Amino acid sequence: MLVVMCCSFSTNITNSNWKREIRRKISYLDKYKSNYSVGTIVILVVEVLDKEEISFSSKSQSYCVSFVSMVDSVGFTFQIKDAEKIRKYYSIFINTMAAIARNFGAKIIKNTGTSLVYFFPKTSSTDNRSAFIDVIECGITMIAASNTINEKLREEGGLPSLYYRISADYGSVEVARSITSPDTEDLLVLP
Repeated sequence: MLVVMCCSFSTNITNSNWKREIRRKISYLDKYKSNYSVGTIVILVVEVLDKEEISFSSKSQSYCVSFVSMVDSVGFTFQIKDAEKIRKYYSIFINTMAAIARNFGAKIIKNTGTSLVYFFPKTSSTDNRSAFIDVIECGITMIAASNTINEKLREEGGLPSLYYRISADYGSVEVARSITSPDTEDLLVLP
């Protein structure tokens, strides 16, 4: 009973260290035959969750940050009843865009399922003209891939065509680390 309750309260916890900490505290309660209740478990979970999700480093850098996003994909996928076809619809788009971005030296920051956020590390120096040409060529290549993507969607059982938009901007970003992904640096664009 206790483990089920603990799991139900900790479903949003993805970091294995937090899960270990909860298990350690519950083991302590069990070891000393302490009386505990659901309230105790909630307090344990809240104590562990009270850590800050994100911490900023002192690093600030300017980069070109871009995103490519599907337009009205929910409306199109609403017509598709087969879950496998819906997965195929999104994966064709995301995988194609990610491959193009990486081909031009971009690093993927975030995949939201319907969009991709990425940045170009070589644009940290405004003197590196070829890095900025890569940004432009990446966007043009993504635009040109539209026909290929839509053809592939038709070949995959008549999936509907998709449309997307591409944006790019250059500016200062802050480097941060998230508790849930401590080995990955996140870039946050600040105004």
